Amino acid sequence: MVNQQKLYKSYNIWSPEFNELSGGIRVLYGLKAWLEIKGQSVEMNGVPGINKISIYPEVVFHSPFGTNNVVRYILQKPGLMTTHGVPGPTTFEGEKVFVFSELYNTVGVDEDHKMFLPILNTTLFKDKKKPRSGACVYIRRKPRGPIIDYPILTKEFIEDQQALSDYLNSIEIMHFYGPTSAMHDIARLCGCRVVIHPAEDKFKQSKEEFAKYELCQDFNGISWGKDEGKKLDSDAFRQCYIDLRKLMDEKITNFIEMTQ
Repeated sequence: MVNQQKLYKSYNIWSPEFNELSGGIRVLYGLKAWLEIKGQSVEMNGVPGINKISIYPEVVFHSPFGTNNVVRYILQKPGLMTTHGVPGPTTFEGEKVFVFSELYNTVGVDEDHKMFLPILNTTLFKDKKKPRSGACVYIRRKPRGPIIDYPILTKEFIEDQQALSDYLNSIEIMHFYGPTSAMHDIARLCGCRVVIHPAEDKFKQSKEEFAKYELCQDFNGISWGKDEGKKLDSDAFRQCYIDLRKLMDEKITNFIEMTQ
């Protein structure tokens, strides 16, 4: 009798064009890398095929790759982001759903389907233990009111990742305007504490909601709404982030088992 082995299908991940400044896009490309480390065959926006497993973020309607084997990786609250002004879907019937964070878990998946993917360069973004002074502002969503008067991190500056790391190692505080972003994690890895000024529009989050995302569950180095002088233990935060990377190794193995 012939020993029949399970035939593994390749993955086809839908993504916009790569953008270094888009956390969501970087997560999708990071997922590709993790799957390949585990020996899987993966394409980004590859040729459609009915025998492939299609992976879509929450903003995509239906299955543009034309397959019934659909995995949904939710990277933002469903229905919040838009494409050409049209909000994405909010239900995902018949699909295998995973969420990046409990913050976006509006569909009620269990712990096995929560998959935070750490994408930050911990070799580049680290606390060099140098003297610090001053503050800066990072704006993800422009507030209705005035912005605190400190230098603003521009897109052009952020694109130079080495310069960003060096700068965050020279200042004490980043004032962060908007909803959740990897930027406040980058700052803390570099030893810079953060003051979050939450968004005021549809992206608005309460401190309790943000706690669903907060990586180490203790607001290490984060003040909310105003500078509360919250101390940062950058070594502890770095270790937490590295531990999440180790956890991801287990998560991606489970992801493959559940999607193949």
